[in-house]
Amino acid sequence: MKLSFSEKKYILKTFPRIELSYEKKIYKKFQSADIYLTIPKGKKFFLWFRFYKGKPCCIFLELSNTKKSISNIYIFNVSFKSILCSGKYGTICFGTIFYYKNSRFFNTENIFYYKNKSIENKNQNFKLNKLLQLFKNNIKQIGFTNNDIILGMPIIETNKEKIISIAETLPYQLYSIQHRNLVKNTPFFNEQIKQRYEMTFTVKPDVKTEIYYCYYNENNNLKQHNVLYINDYKTSIFMNRLFRRIIENENIDNIEESEDEDDFENISDDKFVYLDKQYNIECVYCEKYKLWKPLKLADQNKEICTRNQLMSIEKNYI
Repeated sequence: MKLSFSEKKYILKTFPRIELSYEKKIYKKFQSADIYLTIPKGKKFFLWFRFYKGKPCCIFLELSNTKKSISNIYIFNVSFKSILCSGKYGTICFGTIFYYKNSRFFNTENIFYYKNKSIENKNQNFKLNKLLQLFKNNIKQIGFTNNDIILGMPIIETNKEKIISIAETLPYQLYSIQHRNLVKNTPFFNEQIKQRYEMTFTVKPDVKTEIYYCYYNENNNLKQHNVLYINDYKTSIFMNRLFRRIIENENIDNIEESEDEDDFENISDDKFVYLDKQYNIECVYCEKYKLWKPLKLADQNKEICTRNQLMSIEKNYI
């Protein structure tokens, strides 16, 4: 729903004053957190469930980059129960909007009002329990149109190593892992991590040494994407054993047997490469070179990636 300037002005005038939790970046080892949350990269919003023009609405108030003012206001479709709009202030949350597979998501990271009651000064243990109640009883995590937003909660863990392991392989870009205390009202500490993106491609060889092409799935047809990144001896040997007959890779006892007259008489460029072979291979994204590096043969039930899946990762490094 598009709002006019006067409508935005009215909504902003009726929005209560809220003080956001103080956030800091981690520059050294930090030990005192009780929980760790995933914070995706994206724009920050207040999410306000309230009655507007006599109807229950979900209003999104976009924050400026400094988080000190509201830069825009939107109304998007969300599946929720109208009880969240109770009273003058309804329910107010805070979080990040991000995109994955052409869908829009809201990562709900904090809550300030719950059914017209201010819980702004409550600790994180109380607030997270309220968020769990909110999602269990009052929100459906579904979307039907491009104007819909699917609400969700961060991934939350008490073990730092576990959440880092999860975060490294998430299919969307993260801003940070956030450290929080459950009882003490201390600042939130943001720790940035390096994510690891993996995809499965169909791979075919080229006549030229160390050149392999990766293909994605588009409407059940293979489409060529790019060359693979072969940067070390181990990867080279792995790929050669799949697609090429390299004497140096074979048992030394077989070298003399392989050097027969056919090998010397055949002067074609492709005599040592199997151009008719293709394999599904799991690859990892190398952001420095913007290429995919082969890791291992994929399991038989592993699906080939699509163009949308590729772009959701690669567009972050253009």
